[in-house]
Amino acid sequence: MAIIKSIKFWLAEIVLLVVVLPILAIILSIFNIIFNIAGDIYGLIATLMATILVGCATGGIRGRFIDERERFIPGFLPALLLIFYSLTVWLIMIIVADGDFESRVFYHGIQWFGLYSALIKSALMTEFYEISSSRVIIAPVIPFVGFLSYTIMRFITVRQNNKLENVAGWRSIVLLIAAMTIAISGLLAWQSYDRRERRVVNDPAREITESFEPGAYDPFTPDNKLTALNASPGLLLENDWPRLNGATAVYPVYASAAQALYHNLDVDSVWKYVRCDRTPGAWEKLIHGEADIIFVAEPSAEQKASARAQGVDLHFYPIAREAFVFVTHKDNPLTQLSEKQIRDIYSGRVNNWLEVGGNDARIYPYQRPKGSGSQTIMLAAVMGEDKLRKPLETESVHDMIGLLRNVANYQNSANALGYTFRYYVTQLHHSPDLRLLAVNGIEPTIENIRNGKYPYTIDVYMVSAGKPSRQSQKFIDWFLSEQGQRLIADVGYVPLVR
Repeated sequence: MAIIKSIKFWLAEIVLLVVVLPILAIILSIFNIIFNIAGDIYGLIATLMATILVGCATGGIRGRFIDERERFIPGFLPALLLIFYSLTVWLIMIIVADGDFESRVFYHGIQWFGLYSALIKSALMTEFYEISSSRVIIAPVIPFVGFLSYTIMRFITVRQNNKLENVAGWRSIVLLIAAMTIAISGLLAWQSYDRRERRVVNDPAREITESFEPGAYDPFTPDNKLTALNASPGLLLENDWPRLNGATAVYPVYASAAQALYHNLDVDSVWKYVRCDRTPGAWEKLIHGEADIIFVAEPSAEQKASARAQGVDLHFYPIAREAFVFVTHKDNPLTQLSEKQIRDIYSGRVNNWLEVGGNDARIYPYQRPKGSGSQTIMLAAVMGEDKLRKPLETESVHDMIGLLRNVANYQNSANALGYTFRYYVTQLHHSPDLRLLAVNGIEPTIENIRNGKYPYTIDVYMVSAGKPSRQSQKFIDWFLSEQGQRLIADVGYVPLVR
């Protein structure tokens, strides 16, 4: 009989807490729709108040119907377990999201609250039928306050009616709940601080990006910016043109070559053979057989793994040398950094210019998006085993999606530090206010790049998937010829030979 009685008690508690309470709160929250405040902060507050009122009401009524004396732990265990469940799920979501308040973890995580997820969605739904991304992180407070208000009011009612005995342990429970709540609040506060510290305001006047208008370099278009050969081409390809693709920075090189060597090809069909899908897209096209030759730097570990998974044997042909450079504003008194200092800054161990010989000011270390050529080189050639710190970010509001966060482009200020390829800042986005830093005391000059003295000298490759075709091999051989190397120098890269 005692077991059956306990089962009935647990069923009654669970039904009240996970079914009746959220349904009544949803009904009471209908005022959110009537007053058109759903999705707004007032909608969240109104839903919280409705949940608290319903929790107190059901807890009070339930307490009055307790007809026997009960001990604290057995009598309140179902409600306490649900309180800890809501706090635990919430804590896990915050840890997994790791400071990304727009993480899908929060959207998927609210499904773990059963009927309360419908209550949460009704509170945060915008006019575009999307959940407000800026507040979903605190959404789990709704079921938490529901369980808590029910438990508190039931405790008060039962105790007032002198039906509670052996209350030892309730203070420990309260302290444990308070500790978990403080832990969540502290973690949220820290992540909010960390996010604010990494957020920068985008200023187009100071912004230096790794982007440019590829259309200005499209072959066979009028008034394009491509570099002409210094003499008649030593190779003409009149059919079976190799399909070219590559990194943005190398597009002026292979597009110039295509315009000089590809005959019987016009502006309307050139896009089939000469494309610029940037580094990630170029690797994808090569691996899946949609490009014959791509022009890129060293592949990332993910790109190598993707090629292996597809059974693609990559063939590399170095054609030029390039420098991976670190830049700052010309007003920054610092002129050089060591490799260790760079790693210390970008791992988060150093945060002030004073620590590396500069002014007493915070360092703003800008990064590049994941998968980009620059980020791949930064991870492979610079950081090694050190983990990159979280990047600085910009935020923008999109009408349909909500808050968007992106890796911030380099903003040229006296306290900024960034990295890119030398070609970008000397040819495409040259600025008199920009300083290229020496590394280990060695400046990224053409001679230091050619002889490899500059620490972050990298090769620019032509890459084929397997053995190149006859036409592709001709194209590769031409780039390694004197005329091909001269074109590379004229475009602005460092050729393999003088």
